[in-house]
Parts: sequence; structure tokens; C-alpha cells
Amino acid sequence: MAQSCPACGVEVAGVAGRPIHGYSSLIDCPECRSEFLSPQPDDARLAAIYGPDYYEPWHWEDASVVRAMKARTFLRALRILNPTAGSRLLDAGCAQGELAEAAISLGMEVTGLDLNAGAIEVARHRVPGASFVCGELDPATVGSGWDVVTMFDFIEHVRDPVATLGAAAEILGPGGRLLLSTPRVGSGFHRLTRHSWPQYREEHLVLFSLDGMRVALARAGMYITRVVPTTKYVSGGYLLGQAASYGPVPLRPLVERGRGLLAARPLHRIVPFRFGEMTVVASRLRR
Repeated sequence: MAQSCPACGVEVAGVAGRPIHGYSSLIDCPECRSEFLSPQPDDARLAAIYGPDYYEPWHWEDASVVRAMKARTFLRALRILNPTAGSRLLDAGCAQGELAEAAISLGMEVTGLDLNAGAIEVARHRVPGASFVCGELDPATVGSGWDVVTMFDFIEHVRDPVATLGAAAEILGPGGRLLLSTPRVGSGFHRLTRHSWPQYREEHLVLFSLDGMRVALARAGMYITRVVPTTKYVSGGYLLGQAASYGPVPLRPLVERGRGLLAARPLHRIVPFRFGEMTVVASRLRR
């Protein structure tokens, strides 16, 4: 059965894909080389994935270390924009407020948006200087005239990424910019790890190539002004937690049994790492 690539919109027919997650196939778009799940997990399955245990892999590391990791990651990314104090930023998919906290430290006025009500409550407690909204990215919910819209580890989770990018374009003010980070098909880390790429997760519905992201943004009324590899700051403890949940299935029990290694101080040192993601800056096409 023919279906459209969620990134570039080209009809994909006669491509079987490869089995993944036990029920689905990962389809490789022959036009833009993006990859997408078919069928996607249903709403009930996604609700189960995003349940109270969703952030459990983070808990392998001390909360203060995770907070420092996230701060360094997001400050590095935000500085790509040379942000000015007082500019208005909307963080779509704000999780527990880590990016919001970094943006406030740069003097920005921040609102976070997420569908995970539990994460929103944590964010409100953690970052009282920001506003947080539980809901969809919709002008009726968040208004318009934003200087910056951010989407980190977000767009790969949505069912209709072009519609979501279009909503971002609609709410940006004159000169406003979108800053997003998402896994990149064809990145060096993707080519190195192949089928064991840790970005192959059930909740990652669409994985973009750079060409796929460029076309998706164009379909949404935007264009890319800059692309750089995403650098994240992580610790050994954090990486062990991620490997226990998202590493190659045969290795996960072995990693779990090694949890006692977390007592070693060097495992908590924060270092830069690249997981095969891209950070993209985009602006609206002229209307």
C-alpha cells in the first residue's frame, strides 16, 4: 500500500522496510532518505511509553549532574542565535524545563509547552521564572509574535511534522527563528552504529535526513539558515542509563548488572558527545 513520506511528502509504494519494534516497519524514503515508522504506534501505546517511567534512564545519574549536563547542552545551542535579553522564546516539547532554565539565564522571556502533564508540573517547580503550558503547539494556545521557537528532541516524536513546523512558522514574529535539534539519518554516528543506532526508538516516528528536513521546512513555509552537528554534554553514568534502556537488546541485561560501577567518580565527569543529531536554525519564507 502506498503512503506518503512524512518529511518530503513523496508517495512511497512497494517499499517493505525492515521489521522494527516487533510490530512495525522502518521505511526508507527513496526520495529524501528520511526514515519513518509504518504503522506508527497507536495513542494508547504512546501514552504507555510517555508514562511516569519515561525519564527513568536519567536516574542512573545524580540529578545535579543531569541538570549541569542539560544546562551546558542548551546554553551551547542557544548561543548559536546570539540571543538578546528580553527576547521571547517558546520551547515546544519542554520536558522538565531544562532548556527554559538555560534561556532564562540568558535574560530571555520563556514559555514551555509539553503534552506530558507530569513533566510540566516538575518544570513549574524547577523554573519558577518561566511560564509552562500543557497542550498542543497551536496559535490559539500560545499566541504569536515569538522571537524564538525551540524544538529539542521533539519533532521526531510528532505524527505530522510538517503541520507542526507550519504551526511554528505561524507563531513566529518578524525576524523570528526556529531552533531545533533532531536525529539525522546519514550522520557519521548513524553510519557507524547502523541498526544499533540508539535513535531507533519506538516513540521516534520520523527520522529526518538533512534533505528531508530541508524539504519539510520548505513545505511548512520556512528555510534553513544554518546547520551544525548537535553536541550534548553527558556523563558516563547517564550513558549507562541510556544503554540499559535503548542500547542493543542483548547488551541491556549486561549493562544493568554493571550498575554498581556508578560508584566510580570518573563516570560522573561531564564530557561533550555527539549521538548523530543535527541542530537546525530556520526562518520564515517571505509572505
